[in-house]
Amino acid sequence: MHTFSLLHDDIMDGDAMRRGRPALWKAYGTGPAVLAGDALFALAVQTLTTASAPGAAHRLSAALGDLVRGQADDLLFAHRPWTGPEAVSVAEYEAMAEHKTGSLLGCALALGAHLAGAPEETAAVLDRTGRHLGVAFQIVDDLLGIWGDPAVTGKPVHGDLRQGKKTFPVLAALATPPAPRSRVSSRPATTPRWCGRRPLWNRRAGARPRCGRPAVISPWRTDSWPPSSRPRVPPPTCAPCSPPSAGARSDAGSPPVRP
Repeated sequence: MHTFSLLHDDIMDGDAMRRGRPALWKAYGTGPAVLAGDALFALAVQTLTTASAPGAAHRLSAALGDLVRGQADDLLFAHRPWTGPEAVSVAEYEAMAEHKTGSLLGCALALGAHLAGAPEETAAVLDRTGRHLGVAFQIVDDLLGIWGDPAVTGKPVHGDLRQGKKTFPVLAALATPPAPRSRVSSRPATTPRWCGRRPLWNRRAGARPRCGRPAVISPWRTDSWPPSSRPRVPPPTCAPCSPPSAGARSDAGSPPVRP
């Protein structure tokens, strides 16, 4: 049953590779791939109906209904906006993943308990466990679809992004509020430079360092100011010897000082 869902899923998503090999629809055509999936579906139902377990076929049909619902939601999500009131929420994604992927895993666990004669409560707990595993599996699959290694996973990357599918990493990023901007420190921004440590220091020509310590120099450019308003820039000194004053100003546009 799971293989049947994968065959049809590759067709709907347009995935050309499956586990390092061409997908069935890519190798033999869409028609044969659809028929192969239908044949696997019929074989699974036939196998289950031969077992003397009343209610097993009903549980499987309910799981298949959830699977179709989840797959339909996954396709519809691609046409909804990324932001705004109509955007797909993380809760909607989790419900879709539970139906699309978790329903089959939960059904497989519950059917094992059902066929073994376990109480219905046990089968229900196992069904719920499988559904949670399905959501986790879908999230991991979405992560691998963006950052996975095709040589390891056997599937291409960025296919979901190209199709505009609402995958968990993207939805989680959009749902996360932006971090507040940090308060601007009262201490001026400085740039570590090499200390000139000379009585006379030529800023334009540069100075060869003597002590080897990084000097704290205000990179605030003043050479473009009018001469009347151009402030006086004191010679630089070593950072450990003379920390920058609280009133100093800086600008990242200053040209680097070469030793």
